[in-house]
Amino acid sequence: ISVKNRNVTFDNKIINMLQTDTAINPGNSGGPLFNMKGEVIGITSGKYAGQAVESIGFAIPIDDVAHMIKDLLEDGYISAPYMGVNITTQTDGIGIYVASVEANTPAAKAGLQKGDIIVGIGEYETPTLASLDKVLRNFEPGETATIQVYRNRKILELSITFASKHQQSTVTPAP
Repeated sequence: ISVKNRNVTFDNKIINMLQTDTAINPGNSGGPLFNMKGEVIGITSGKYAGQAVESIGFAIPIDDVAHMIKDLLEDGYISAPYMGVNITTQTDGIGIYVASVEANTPAAKAGLQKGDIIVGIGEYETPTLASLDKVLRNFEPGETATIQVYRNRKILELSITFASKHQQSTVTPAP
């Protein structure tokens, strides 16, 4: 492992990764990354190669996927907390700008509005999109949390109950 907690953008989503010099190829991507004790510490997921760069491998830390594995085994899909907002990173790093709020969603019911800046959820700060993604991993669908928003030069505390936004597994067995 050469870098822990490396933020890598994939499909416009920031993912926390382990950077490794382990060879990752189409045949072993998705396999386990082991430490010297034989413990699984990550799931290999991709590599970056270019003219000026030797191949750099990436793995998703096992702590970040353990709940997903549990969800897949128990429910057949990955469950994630859902708010119902369209967001962008605020350029000054103080929080997440709410571009819009979808009707009849947890965010709408909590009172979030277009133009709010989400600065925290529960005890966690959310200065960037990457931090928001990490913070949401601490919550489950159906759980209620306090969300702190900056609106009209004031910090407001709203109560939000996360819904479930699940993704059906698209894993297809090999022929």
